[in-house]
Amino acid sequence: MDKVLEYGIKLIEENPSIRDSRKIFNFDTNNPIETIIKKLGLEYEYTIVERNSGIGFEMGWHQDDVSFHRNSKSHCEKYGKDPIKPYCKGKQPIYTMILYYSTQGEDFDGGEFCFVDMKINPKKGKGIFFDSREIHKVQKIRVGERKAKIIKFYQ
Repeated sequence: MDKVLEYGIKLIEENPSIRDSRKIFNFDTNNPIETIIKKLGLEYEYTIVERNSGIGFEMGWHQDDVSFHRNSKSHCEKYGKDPIKPYCKGKQPIYTMILYYSTQGEDFDGGEFCFVDMKINPKKGKGIFFDSREIHKVQKIRVGERKAKIIKFYQ
């Protein structure tokens, strides 16, 4: 099993509040993002990234804005063989929200969004809100273009 996936499973087992923060909701794609954020009552500083992803795009298991150190000599000496150690160089978001503007099976194939214990099929007008520490991935897009906006919230 992938070490980051193992880390993600252990993380939500030890911190159930991470999983409990997940929300899947519908939104009006004609509304500006600021209106959606206000309606959800999210009063945080945030950044918005538009991500139109085509054939071949995928993201392995990860946390947002975090890299994992594995097998470097210095980390192995300090933490043991094959360590997983999260590292954030800048400011790590506390929450992430994804808003979909295309539908799997109509606009593209593949591109499923996965938590360690749940798979979500993207659909235009569907949103996902979650704790940014939660491990997740995007499966490979096989056909078409997956359109989404990613909003990262900071304290």
